[in-house]
Amino acid sequence: MPNLIITGIPRSGTTLAAAIVDQSPDALCLSEPDHHVDLMNGAATAAEFVRQLCLDFDAIRRTILAGGSVLDRRCPDGTPVTNYFTSHMLDGRRKPAFMIRGITRSALSPDFVLGVKHNALYSAVLPEIVQSGCFRVVAIIRDPVAVLKSWRSLDLPISRGRLPAGERFWPELHALGRADLNLTDKQIRICDLLLGRFEHFADRIVVVPYEVFVTDPARLLAAAAIPISTSSQVDALRRRTPTSEHADQDTVVLINRIRQLAELGQVPSIARHYRYPAAAATTDQTNQALI
Repeated sequence: MPNLIITGIPRSGTTLAAAIVDQSPDALCLSEPDHHVDLMNGAATAAEFVRQLCLDFDAIRRTILAGGSVLDRRCPDGTPVTNYFTSHMLDGRRKPAFMIRGITRSALSPDFVLGVKHNALYSAVLPEIVQSGCFRVVAIIRDPVAVLKSWRSLDLPISRGRLPAGERFWPELHALGRADLNLTDKQIRICDLLLGRFEHFADRIVVVPYEVFVTDPARLLAAAAIPISTSSQVDALRRRTPTSEHADQDTVVLINRIRQLAELGQVPSIARHYRYPAAAATTDQTNQALI
């Protein structure tokens, strides 16, 4: 299947995954094209939206093969974005690190891998995407503690407990975004809702943990049905591997709350995927447990 959808938990590494696919031979991967949000807003049903997606993938493929350009989020030099935001500034904020520009791609075969990445938007209509049979789907997941810490470092709707792009065609996500819960509990439950959706379709999609593909990018490329051309390609991708983060007090608080909710049976999907140290009371204990 030459049409590839990349989705996953927001801030789980989907942008990096799209960039890795984009830099592979005979492939192009776009990152959150705005007009797909427009297609969603203009569709009467989730099924209609996915039908429009299928048609748009065909239109993008024709445009590229004809030598035309399509808009994408890119670095100023035209290379794919690996992270939408800068590192922490002196004031603690993180700023956007991309621009929207037209890109072209030459020397692609007619059935080149065309990927598009969107998180909440595609996760919301995943049942219809799977049913359509038009796409190979890769979903990226990540330890919820790292995800929540990233959400808290940014000024995005999910930083306030909302995923608007996914709410129109996903009633449970819509209700959760408006639930009377504290922000931490709401964000933890959003992670669990997304994990549960990917679990449900695990026999029809490929779920790849961030912690796996940053150390073994060949696993990601295999999931996307992209052949590894050379060993040097794999070595270059492995150099992207991030260093582990120090477990600060915020990490301890998040771990303890996730454990509490898991013990109450309120985040079953997180409980099945991730294990946290018991009674994480100090940063020293947590750091030792995460080594």
